[in-house]
Amino acid sequence: MEQRAQPAAAASEAVPAAGPSSRLPGFVSTQNVLLGIGTASLLGMFHFYKRKQTVPFKACWALMWPTLGGGIMLAVQPDEQQMERLVPPEELAKRREANDAIRRLAAGGGRAG
Repeated sequence: MEQRAQPAAAASEAVPAAGPSSRLPGFVSTQNVLLGIGTASLLGMFHFYKRKQTVPFKACWALMWPTLGGGIMLAVQPDEQQMERLVPPEELAKRREANDAIRRLAAGGGRAG
């Protein structure tokens, strides 16, 4: 039997988009997980700084920036439903068209315009 590879467009449509709207089971969201880990790292930084333990302090510092920063950005960034309510439909269509043009350019699919 011969198996054929799916085109890239069909494969990308089958995978759900990740982002602020994607949720884990229950009340746990990506945003809450990042905020929790980032906050725990921040508290660990204070604890290890007072005890003059530099290696765990540096580990907490390195973990805190991407987790707490990413969680804060997800918290303040509007999701798709909020954008549809806040932005007029004409402006939303322009933004989607501009995003599609950027994606085509990034994929090497031709010129914008």
